[in-house]
Amino acid sequence: MNSNDPFVIDKITFEHILEDLQKVKHTIESIKLNFDKSRFGTYHQRIRKLWDAINAKQTDEFRRSNDFETSIIALVESIELISIFNNLPISTNPIFMDKIRKILKGPILPRDENRNSNESRNTIFELNLGAHFNKATNNVDFSTGDFLSIYNGDTYVFECKRPFVLGNLMKNFQKANRQLS
Repeated sequence: MNSNDPFVIDKITFEHILEDLQKVKHTIESIKLNFDKSRFGTYHQRIRKLWDAINAKQTDEFRRSNDFETSIIALVESIELISIFNNLPISTNPIFMDKIRKILKGPILPRDENRNSNESRNTIFELNLGAHFNKATNNVDFSTGDFLSIYNGDTYVFECKRPFVLGNLMKNFQKANRQLS
């Protein structure tokens, strides 16, 4: 399931997602954080319900339920979380631990977040991007900027921006530029 080619999107099954989430849960709990009380604990339950509905051939009923939207979000964000744990060295480094604590928080659905509660998804965006760079370079560090990566002897520092409002795209770009200057 996990290709070594950073430009290949791996095929993933519900079984793989559930198995990998179980591994991530174990890792998170081994560093004394609570997976089940996080939004990812809820996502894990939703994915299991979706998989059960598929196996019972009750997808139409499930799609009409309130669980469908949450299940789609659960799949997308759980795959991001799995990518982070598959492609970054897990560390008890205080910077990394703080980022993991942040991503476990936040509202279940993106539409329920606001400027005061979007730090969780902003941080998972940053870690997920860093994980993809680490998969390609095997050299990512989160102690400078949002992260830095060394590739072919050149150092690249990243400031990740996930605009909350499309109209703020230029403002976020300017903020990232100031942070890097």
